Amino acid sequence: MRLTLDGTPIDYQERGDGPPLLLLPGGAGHADIFDGLAAHLADHYRVVARSSRLVSARQNGDQHPRVYAEDALGLIDALFDEPPAVFGFSAGAITTLDLLARHPERVRLAVVHEPPVAWTKRRG
Repeated sequence: MRLTLDGTPIDYQERGDGPPLLLLPGGAGHADIFDGLAAHLADHYRVVARSSRLVSARQNGDQHPRVYAEDALGLIDALFDEPPAVFGFSAGAITTLDLLARHPERVRLAVVHEPPVAWTKRRG
C-alpha cells in the first residue's frame, strides 16, 4: 500500500486486527523486513510496517530523524484512531525517539532496539 505525504510516497504493509502497532525499519529499510514478525503479531495487533522514504520514493533526500518521524506521524494520523505502540530498530529506533520526543501524546508505547548512537564519557 502507499500513502503520499507532502508529495513523497511512503509504502507500508498492513495486516491483522487489534491494538495498533507501527514497525519502523532502519536506514533505507523496506517493510518486507518485518514479514515474519508481522505475521506472528497480526493475530493480536493491527500491524503497519513502514518502508523508508528512500525505498518508497527511490530517491535520495533528507535523512534527518525529524523527516522520518514526520513520515511516521503522517501514517499514524492517516491510519490509526488511537496512538500506536511503535517499534523501531537501528535508524528506525532514532526515528521512534524523535517521534516520542516531539509528539509523546501520539505514541502509546515505544520500543527502541539498537539505536545507532554514540556518547562520550565526561571526565571530571
